[in-house]
Amino acid sequence: MNCARTKLTIATPYFIPSERLMDALISAKEKGVSIDILLPDNTDAWFTKPPSYPKTEKLLSKGIRIFLYEKGFFYGKVMIIDHTVANISTANWDPRSFYLNDEASCIIYDREIIAHVEREINEDKANSRRLTKRVIDEIPKWERSL
Repeated sequence: MNCARTKLTIATPYFIPSERLMDALISAKEKGVSIDILLPDNTDAWFTKPPSYPKTEKLLSKGIRIFLYEKGFFYGKVMIIDHTVANISTANWDPRSFYLNDEASCIIYDREIIAHVEREINEDKANSRRLTKRVIDEIPKWERSL
């Protein structure tokens, strides 16, 4: 993420990044990197959504675009940097994946494959709704407090 110059795309089913990753995302955005994050609107693990609310709200306030996939449950785990590097992984953006699980990543430099992955992610974004302040404000207070 620190190497991104123009575009960073992240897709993950669970999004509870550490403060260090939050700082890296915000720093990249402040350097002018366009950042899109694709998350599921519906999850198979309800308890992972409330901890993500303050994170996504903070990133949204910094101008990072967040998409909520609506066509079922999104389980992709992808990061694409500047259309030149893709990481397809088993890792989620959560503490369990960062510190506990044994995860695997495939780093791809082949531009044809990366372009294909980007087309798939763009299709998934087309089947999503944008996270906005209004969407956040509609989350029930009891759910946000969790």
